Amino acid sequence: MREAGDDGDEALNFTIAQNVLREELGDYGPGVRGYVMDNRTRDIVLVHGRQDAAHAALNSSTIIRQNRSLMRTMRALMGLHIVLIGLVAFLVYRLLT
Repeated sequence: MREAGDDGDEALNFTIAQNVLREELGDYGPGVRGYVMDNRTRDIVLVHGRQDAAHAALNSSTIIRQNRSLMRTMRALMGLHIVLIGLVAFLVYRLLT
């Protein structure tokens, strides 16, 4: 993906997930095999897959929300830092003149 010019983490994560899916389905790779299971086992695997997907989606949304909060805090601290530097510069200027 990065060689193709798409260096976003989302695209890379999607590609890796697709690769894992294709390997699990036996589409390619050494020892290509398909799954053979009864309907009950298949249904359990599907439900667990949906549970895993829901868990991953919820974790992602939590991380995004926390990241936004951290970014707001960092911007506020940067603004405060700039104000304090200006104040110190002003005080130094007043003391030296």
